Amino acid sequence: MENPLVLREVLRYIPMYRGTVFVVKVSGRLIADTQAFANIIVDAALLAALGIRPVLVYGANSQIESAVAATGGKIKLHQGYMVIEPAHASAVRQACALTTLEVTESLTRVSQSRAPLRVLSGNFITARRKGVIDGFDFQLIGELETLDVAGLTDLIQSGVMPIISSLATSKSGEMLYVFPDELAAEVAIRLGAKKLVYLMEGNGIFARQELIRQLTPHEAGELVNTGLVRGTTLIKLKQAIRACEQGVPRVHLINGHRDGSLLVEMFSRDGSGTMVYNDVYADIRQATLSDIQRIMEMAAEPVSQGRLIHRTVEQVQAVIEQFYVYEKDGQVIGCCQLVPWPEHRSAEIAHLVVDPQYRHHHIAILLVEYLEREAVKSGRIGMVFALTTRSESWFINRGYQLGNPDLLPPAKRQTYDKTRNSKVLVKHLEQVAFSG
Repeated sequence: MENPLVLREVLRYIPMYRGTVFVVKVSGRLIADTQAFANIIVDAALLAALGIRPVLVYGANSQIESAVAATGGKIKLHQGYMVIEPAHASAVRQACALTTLEVTESLTRVSQSRAPLRVLSGNFITARRKGVIDGFDFQLIGELETLDVAGLTDLIQSGVMPIISSLATSKSGEMLYVFPDELAAEVAIRLGAKKLVYLMEGNGIFARQELIRQLTPHEAGELVNTGLVRGTTLIKLKQAIRACEQGVPRVHLINGHRDGSLLVEMFSRDGSGTMVYNDVYADIRQATLSDIQRIMEMAAEPVSQGRLIHRTVEQVQAVIEQFYVYEKDGQVIGCCQLVPWPEHRSAEIAHLVVDPQYRHHHIAILLVEYLEREAVKSGRIGMVFALTTRSESWFINRGYQLGNPDLLPPAKRQTYDKTRNSKVLVKHLEQVAFSG
């Protein structure tokens, strides 16, 4: 392999993603791009092979517009959303049926020739009329009413990729078309997806001709209010905000026509588009003097087991500004220390402790990632390191490499306790990949 660093970067993400649900939304225009859609199917098959559970949601907006135009009609738009009138019902039904056939044929063709992938479509959803909003009647546009979460979960866990059309029926049998971007967000929310991916026409969200790589829901909301984002991109951004606010950790907006963009976005640090993300580090803060007693309490057990070096209250108090704590419901349940060595352009990650009741909640990972972020933000640190006697594998799985005491800052080498024989684990900050 010419670039093993690429493989190493990918491998860091796989354990994080394995067994999780990714909802991927594709547009009718993208489906019509035969080569691009085939590439997406191959990439979805690769995700499935890695233990990720993809769910495909697709729309047919462009096909509907063409079908209605062929009858002499024209689809109306309201605030960027298409409106379907009863007179267009037959054309809409036909367009969606042909799109479903095209999706199925493409999936079958690619699965047989390029990448095995088991898929299944079905009556997974029912809808109800969207109704009149702010005085405007959306007519045959619907919104998701029920989703067969149990049935979908069974399929997903058995390794089948469900494919969900935006054409639905109401409980009374009325045909309704659900906005695809809205449907994908709702499916992701109800399935508890780790990621929602919008494969779109453009490369992501732009402001003043510059691609925005990352946004929190709050930042995305502020961007919406500026009026700089318009059209279908604005619709996707609003749905991304809603999905994040209702529990989906990450929403990605990327160019579906660019070959490999899905994999680049999922398995590289920089990605290929825009990510709207919930701040998984929101419960981490800098420690204060009032946290010292709790820090000492959590350290007692690992100190007694020889996994942590004993510190006195006075020692912790003297460097309390270096400590960060993870707080849940008003209680500190984890802590970690970032010790800067400015003359060496490095920092030590030390005193990593998590309450035993929460050791399977990924809190240690979040604490270490947060300190790595702080080191990156400082602009003065090129490497972080940790000394450990029991957690060598844990750090290696987080992208650290086994080193030796010669890599430590000179002052740290002088205090290195050879009797403990602690392993030296190092990570260069260009290798940092945060939970995505």
